Amino acid sequence: NSSPSTPSTPSTGNGVVNVINPSNFQGTINYAPENQTRLTAEQVYQKNVTSTVYITCIQDNASVLGSGVVFSEDDTYAYILTNAHVVNNGYSIEITYSNYKKSSASIVGYNTLEDIAVLSVAKNTNYTIPTNKSQKLSE
Repeated sequence: NSSPSTPSTPSTGNGVVNVINPSNFQGTINYAPENQTRLTAEQVYQKNVTSTVYITCIQDNASVLGSGVVFSEDDTYAYILTNAHVVNNGYSIEITYSNYKKSSASIVGYNTLEDIAVLSVAKNTNYTIPTNKSQKLSE
């Protein structure tokens, strides 16, 4: 017997719930502090969908597909977090945003042991993940 606030999707065991199709997910995600309103999976998706990108990388005459998240930006570039195995040894990387706009990307750096990579793209709009500013973060 699970309560309505218990996610019915598989958990990775580290506080992250795998939600494949958030519009079909009826529960709530229980990882907000008790004093904050919890978001449904659909609300989390809607708040962050524009920061999700699809990655096509040409490696040795083969296309490798992956995904990433725009996590930071400066005045000139937006930075995307992805997996190293998607872009390692790639010579052409194309990013497709959730609105289907495309952009070329460059590798900033990667670590194959940790399977993590950072890409940069020319900034043309604000696609980063929305974050809450908190006084407590600086204390």
